[in-house]
Amino acid sequence: MISTAIQQLVNYGLDTGLILPDDEIYIRNQLLMTLQLDSFTEPEGDVCYTDLEAILKTLVDDAVARGVCEDNGTARDLFDTKLMGVLTPGPASSAPTLRSGTRTKAPRRLPTRSMSSARIRTTSAATASSGI
Repeated sequence: MISTAIQQLVNYGLDTGLILPDDEIYIRNQLLMTLQLDSFTEPEGDVCYTDLEAILKTLVDDAVARGVCEDNGTARDLFDTKLMGVLTPGPASSAPTLRSGTRTKAPRRLPTRSMSSARIRTTSAATASSGI
């Protein structure tokens, strides 16, 4: 049943810390949209999984059978990447976490709109001729 595979993927995300419990319903709905499904039937009992590849294969096979995904290696790889993309944060939200263990960069200076004037030393003809 496809709903079981969806819940297995959600549980994988929860167990690995990719998603938080508060995001469970949102992530499930995002997976339903990605898979182009209109409904989800809550599986009965505990939903266990063995490995991520088996879950993704079940979901991709279902998408291929329904014509949501083409049946070739590249399309399958891209589709399971799209499914995992639902569980993982985007690069912008991951960057601070990734950088926390590495060197810190100096804060970026924003360009200013004002122009600074340079001081130019001027000497009058009288001063120049007097040797001062």
